Amino acid sequence: MVQNVNSESDRPVNTILNSARPGQAMILWGTGLGPIAGSDRGAPPVGDLNQSIEVLVAGRRANVLYKGRSGCCAGIDQIVFEVPGGVQGCYVPLVVKNGNSVSNYTSIAVAPTGGTCSDPFGYTSNELNTANATGKLNVGSVSLTRVNSKISALGVTLDQTSEIGSGSFVSYDGSQLVASRGNGGTAVTVGACTLFTINGTSGTPTDPIQPRVLDAGSVINVTGPNGAKQITKGQGGFYSATLGSSTGGGIPGLPGGIPGLPGGIPGLPGGGSGSYLTAGSYSTNNGTGGVDVGGFTSNLTIPGNFSWTNEAATTSVNRASDLTVTWTGAGANDYVFINGISFDQTARVGASFYCLERGSASRLVVPSAIMLGMPASSVVQGVPTGFLGVGVTGEPSRFTARGVDVGVFTYQSTTQKTVTFQ
Repeated sequence: MVQNVNSESDRPVNTILNSARPGQAMILWGTGLGPIAGSDRGAPPVGDLNQSIEVLVAGRRANVLYKGRSGCCAGIDQIVFEVPGGVQGCYVPLVVKNGNSVSNYTSIAVAPTGGTCSDPFGYTSNELNTANATGKLNVGSVSLTRVNSKISALGVTLDQTSEIGSGSFVSYDGSQLVASRGNGGTAVTVGACTLFTINGTSGTPTDPIQPRVLDAGSVINVTGPNGAKQITKGQGGFYSATLGSSTGGGIPGLPGGIPGLPGGIPGLPGGGSGSYLTAGSYSTNNGTGGVDVGGFTSNLTIPGNFSWTNEAATTSVNRASDLTVTWTGAGANDYVFINGISFDQTARVGASFYCLERGSASRLVVPSAIMLGMPASSVVQGVPTGFLGVGVTGEPSRFTARGVDVGVFTYQSTTQKTVTFQ
């Protein structure tokens, strides 16, 4: 838990509706800083512990003012730190580091003057101000996603591409909005990385908050250079459709899925319906809409010249060091994301990291504070249970409709490959 430190009588919990500001002192509450000279059986004495604690906010070292017992509660620690300058966003990653040990990652909302925050891939401050006033926020999204997976084992590589269209229309009440982890649990500030734990059945984190699902009609229409497609409503009221696929090569004799890897390993022969999400202009609409959401239209352009330039050289990852990723072909309005997954098959533990950077930066360094939180990957029948992906996306194209406070149309294109996290 993170609290703003304004005064002894005014210490509100940090949320996207009540952000911290650079230079402000904050309190982190937790456990495990280390033993004290006295007893933890009662209210412990207050005093700095002799620990070399670092607080990293969006990868920047914060000035630590205090690190020790809370004084109020047995075994409960406090770290008081100042929010460093140059960071802002609704989901700014925060981690505590002690030598080569890192805590779980959390996030903190930061805005230049406090109040509501803002993110290019999240909510604007105006949208959050509206939610704060009305006590709810209705969010609609349509996404076009292309994933090229290269799975290498036994001397051969399965090169598989999957193209998916999806849609989600949901309503958050005030308490759900501030508790949500954003963007399905992977929200992160531009120029930073965050890390999540995962289990053996999913390679991606999920948001624990389940908002109310809204009806936006029976189908969502998509039109692009390769014609028209429909994204249909499925179980639970969410929309999904396969827009294209292709498979080259194959890995015979492998099981249909290895825990912790996205999509498993199907071992399919070459084939597929072909690519739909090629470079060009796309539009989406839902006709006249549904019970909760009215009709909308939106447009975006998918670029076609993005390249992960050090892909071939990246076959293993040293978890004790920084990881550098480079790329070309991202435009001024594009953003590049890096996603890593590692799963220890024996211990049944895994972790996933997610980073976001402006396309014009051409490189991103995933810091060791992230890599230290990744378990060493296993090898199952010759296949490492580690994945590294690099992709490109653009700022969301926003749309308006009856019953929607925030409407976005987005795309992302990812290349991912098997790697070994050592």
